Amino acid sequence: HLLRKDDMYHEFVTSGALMSAITQDAKTMVPELAKAYAKKGMRSKIFKAINPAVSLPALSEFIEQSTRMGLYGRARKHGATSTEATMEARESTLDFGRAGRMGRKWNRYIPFFNAVIQDPVIFMERIRENPARMMRRSAPMIMGSLALYALIQSNDQTAAEYDEMMPYEKNMFWNIPVPKWVSKTGWVRYPKPFGPGFLFGSLPERVADMVKGKDKTGKGMKEWAKGFLEGFNPVSLPPLIQAVYEWQANYSFFRERSIVPQREAKLPEEQQYGPTTSEVAKFIGEHFGLSPRKVDNLGQNLAAGAWTQGNNLIDTLAGRKGRDLNPLKSLTVDPYSAPQSIQDFYDHMDKAESSYYGEKNTKGHPTAKTEYNHKLMYHAQKQMSDLNKKERVAIQKGDQDAVDKINKQQLKVARDALKMYKE
Repeated sequence: HLLRKDDMYHEFVTSGALMSAITQDAKTMVPELAKAYAKKGMRSKIFKAINPAVSLPALSEFIEQSTRMGLYGRARKHGATSTEATMEARESTLDFGRAGRMGRKWNRYIPFFNAVIQDPVIFMERIRENPARMMRRSAPMIMGSLALYALIQSNDQTAAEYDEMMPYEKNMFWNIPVPKWVSKTGWVRYPKPFGPGFLFGSLPERVADMVKGKDKTGKGMKEWAKGFLEGFNPVSLPPLIQAVYEWQANYSFFRERSIVPQREAKLPEEQQYGPTTSEVAKFIGEHFGLSPRKVDNLGQNLAAGAWTQGNNLIDTLAGRKGRDLNPLKSLTVDPYSAPQSIQDFYDHMDKAESSYYGEKNTKGHPTAKTEYNHKLMYHAQKQMSDLNKKERVAIQKGDQDAVDKINKQQLKVARDALKMYKE
């Protein structure tokens, strides 16, 4: 219907169903839409095809409209009135046109402010309307999530890789192990519906972690609760302000990681980069005395995946190897891009050091366990420091194979130290 622009399409456009779309605006409804589709000039068509500022929003709009158009058309074929079909199309996913007076104002400055409010409201309304139906629909999600979890844990390799994924990757996606010819990372991912996905998909997985003894401290469950509550919290900073705040704090709220890792904190800012840092960020860092890691984080905050994909193209054209230009990369996950064990290693190292000097200052001498942890992490840190220096040399030479080999050694040091650490 969308492609043919037939009678059903025009009925759909004039019904008001598009008012619920995320990329649609009241002023562009019927007259502006008609004008846009009436343009036949070849120059205009070429410009739209190659201009990402026009083509990407248009693609996003087309994908969202296709869902609503399909439901509208199906409802009409089954005898629904135009009004009934319109409501079916509007409520099929999230009705972005449903908002309060203040919600509309704040939505201008904070992306998805209104959507974050509406999502749990609609979720609770559907539970209240028909709890039995909601439970029937949720049961396959629970069983499917646990079946996938069991599949992952049945193989030592996939289980180890899954453990290295960041908390948000586990809680927001179903991560599926696949052969390397499907994805070179060995994983593809599928997003979970936020409210139901967190409750009926991620929660059973985190409970399974505790049952298997993988989450003895309850950290995984805390991360789940934090992500769940944050997802239903519409109060956040506008993107630019948040990006500046993250720069100053040296912390990414989404990834829950330091932007500049501790091993690079004492380097000059322009030398703070890793194997995945873009050449554009390095160029900016070198000429303006800024941290390339922070430059990349700022770009990703403001331009999302477009920053990464654009820089991958630039790096490839500049002759840098190992850049992934696959547009489907967002459907995959690399468990070793920011391994959880490395983050835990530095967290435990800070904890061991502060406990050691804290007890030494207050008690005169540390306990045996504290002294053991301090010595353990001290020796592990020396190994890690040597590997970090080797990694830096390999990055400067552009030897990606050497970088990958060193990263595996770093991961082994971190895992071994964490296994011997006494909680």
